[in-house]
Amino acid sequence: MLQVIKFKKKSYKLVFTKHALDRMSSRNISRNEVITVVQEGKIVDKELDNKYWVYKNFKKRTDNNLCISISIEEPSLIIITALVNWRMKL
Repeated sequence: MLQVIKFKKKSYKLVFTKHALDRMSSRNISRNEVITVVQEGKIVDKELDNKYWVYKNFKKRTDNNLCISISIEEPSLIIITALVNWRMKL
């Protein structure tokens, strides 16, 4: 099923890698939580163009922050992996 997601005021086709789906399953992260992180989370640019970390805290989860690694490859937004207990390195 084709799903469209908004990121940085632009619409993309949402794509999950097998790795991301495996990590989501092992960490009990739903597709809806991933979408919420991407659309509402705080964005951290990676060193490479069109690659981002996006993270968000969920009050109902004890393993916060949820962090999603994404890549923009027009017209797709690719979910690379999903992490829990994420802390931004300063």
